[in-house]
Amino acid sequence: MLTGKWTPMNKDVGKFNAIYDQTTALSGENDENLYTWVLTFFSDQNNVEFRHRSAWLFLKDKYKWQNPESTQARTRGQLTEDEPEMFGDDAIPRPSGAPRKTKSQRSSASSSATSSSSKNRVTDLMQEQILIDREAKKESMDCELAARLAVCEIKKRNEDLKILTFDTTGMAPEDAAKIEALKEKIQAKYFNF
Repeated sequence: MLTGKWTPMNKDVGKFNAIYDQTTALSGENDENLYTWVLTFFSDQNNVEFRHRSAWLFLKDKYKWQNPESTQARTRGQLTEDEPEMFGDDAIPRPSGAPRKTKSQRSSASSSATSSSSKNRVTDLMQEQILIDREAKKESMDCELAARLAVCEIKKRNEDLKILTFDTTGMAPEDAAKIEALKEKIQAKYFNF
């Protein structure tokens, strides 16, 4: 786990960096000599060799490690009663009447009101969506029906116009009379003759 490795490394690197910051290099001393001095100080103080050189080399130039005022976010506080109170208890007493509701009672009442209003809102939104879906489906069905009717009308017109092209010569007079009557109806229907 990362935290299992990071916690001791963070602690050791922090201690080493504090020693490094407090140690000043002597005149003419390079960084490597200073590093070896700090290694000996660290091992003397902690009775452990410093094993995180690569991590320290990476972290030493970062702002958190250069900032002398930086503290850990999770420091354990020490509460002591030794300090005298500067000011007395100035809490205003609660007026008589109904006892104060506990936090759980207040939150459950507000959450139930909120949840019921949100449930009502969700129900209303769902009903609106159902109506919108029904309208859209009705419109699509109406468009589809109109398209089918238009196709049927075009087919009927094409059949009627085909009848107008029939040649009645050489037909039996009864059949020719029927076709001519049909032609007159079609011409009256489409051409207003």
